[in-house]
Amino acid sequence: MKKEDVTLHKTMEDVFCSPRTERYVRMMESSVKCTEYLTYPLSEGMLLMYHKKWNDNRERLLVNTQRQLVYDLVDAEGRFTLINKEDIDFEGICHLANIRNAYLLKVEHEFEIIQFTDGLALVKWQLFPDSHWYDDQGMGVTGNTETSIYAYIDCFANLLTKFTDMHLDDQKKRYRKQANQRRHFYDYKKMTERG
Repeated sequence: MKKEDVTLHKTMEDVFCSPRTERYVRMMESSVKCTEYLTYPLSEGMLLMYHKKWNDNRERLLVNTQRQLVYDLVDAEGRFTLINKEDIDFEGICHLANIRNAYLLKVEHEFEIIQFTDGLALVKWQLFPDSHWYDDQGMGVTGNTETSIYAYIDCFANLLTKFTDMHLDDQKKRYRKQANQRRHFYDYKKMTERG
């Protein structure tokens, strides 16, 4: 993929100003979609795609089929491109073990977008796997538990909450409410700007 093909939208402004991208058309062509990428439907017209040549979590793409846009989430080197360090609640995750990848913005393990519901989805970023991640012969088995942090995004790849510890359902509900309020702020701001 050529560097100039990359389209990264970080704000609603970018989304509404973007035309139907050539990259979207190319990504949705059946030959490219079937031969180069694994595709996971996320509901509400959203897809998570990643390149088949990577056996790990490199090059993750979020596709909004309704707006015909492609967002780069993780690049070919495994760096999280959607965020920067200010988008992580380091105070909220400092009690967790093995958070080095958060400082590096590195996706080395599981990266999951949980189904979109009412335009919002929970993103799970596993910073460190539990001992079951290691091979069948037990090579590398440790007593560590999984370390994951979470954030909410909308269907335009806007990050609506910081990545933080949300392993409890009550935490997820509280942050989802916060994300929903922030999403409505984006919608209201865009409507008032248009007149």
